[in-house]
Amino acid sequence: MGKKATNAVPTPRNAPAPAPVIKDADWPPISQKDYLEVDVLEPDQILLIHNFLDPSECKAFCPFLEKLPLVVTPAAKRGEADRVN
Repeated sequence: MGKKATNAVPTPRNAPAPAPVIKDADWPPISQKDYLEVDVLEPDQILLIHNFLDPSECKAFCPFLEKLPLVVTPAAKRGEADRVN
């Protein structure tokens, strides 16, 4: 009898584990602000919004973000560009 074909895609041994999916995170509230201005650092790529979060919102977001299952960017291999998210 022959081997059964599988649909599994082989992964390299050093491949990072897939990031867990967060379906219903309980995000801290952000109040509406009428005084925000946007600085464009790189058109269509990098926008800077000063005072988007007030101090109390920052305090609420820090512990929330620390509880998220964030994944470290794997180290660049030889000949690859280094990228940090």
